[in-house]
Amino acid sequence: MTWKDAPPITRAFLALTGSIFAVRVALARQYLLTTGIQASVPLRDHFFPWVLREPSLLAAAYFAPFCSELPVLLRPSERRMRRHAIMVTLCAGILLVHQASYFFATWVVVFWAGLFLMWMAGSALDEPQRACSNGPLLAQALISFWFLGGAVGKWTAAYWAGEPFYDLFFAHHPYVVYALLRVWVDAGALRAIATWVSRSVVVIETAMVFTVFLPARTASAITIVVALGMWLSAGDLFDVAWPIIGTALAGRILSGATPPPATP
Repeated sequence: MTWKDAPPITRAFLALTGSIFAVRVALARQYLLTTGIQASVPLRDHFFPWVLREPSLLAAAYFAPFCSELPVLLRPSERRMRRHAIMVTLCAGILLVHQASYFFATWVVVFWAGLFLMWMAGSALDEPQRACSNGPLLAQALISFWFLGGAVGKWTAAYWAGEPFYDLFFAHHPYVVYALLRVWVDAGALRAIATWVSRSVVVIETAMVFTVFLPARTASAITIVVALGMWLSAGDLFDVAWPIIGTALAGRILSGATPPPATP
């Protein structure tokens, strides 16, 4: 089955799966190192039960989805889609609570994206006509939910003043954009730029909460632009930006589909 021949739900499923797969490939080396460190220098934090400190569980939860990702991307079928959706959601849920990975926003996004995959591989495949109507709204609701979490965390005086952005990015971050700014502008101007960038981020993320109320294609386009902006402003945000883009593409594919006629 080629991409063009696939039904809209399958294409939407593959778009989101592909974005998560790309993140998993990009982070594979980091998680190999993390697993090795966990095994050689174990950290015994008793807040986590012993099983959630196990490096073997960390490795299994991270790498196991490769076993279902590759087959479903190469030859999608209903059975493979359902198996993979469950695998992604379950493994992301484990990584959300494991001692070595609970603090990454990556797995919050991937967990909810996995639930969206489960819906597409389940009731959406069973009722394609209804899925083409409801799928875009579900994608928009997820995007609004993710940005709500990011926005609420930034509704503070410190973020409005730009202090975290200045300390995390403008003052020390090695990313080329910030390195060049440190060379080109003086300290006062750099601090002012950080303040206005931080305020822009707060406003944009807050505005993105309302994408659920926009037309599907408009919401998808805006989301892709904003997520690309996140990625370009800090290259290490790809692990959050790519699944958001995949979700927006899935919603766009479903919104542009012609629902199949209902079976008598």
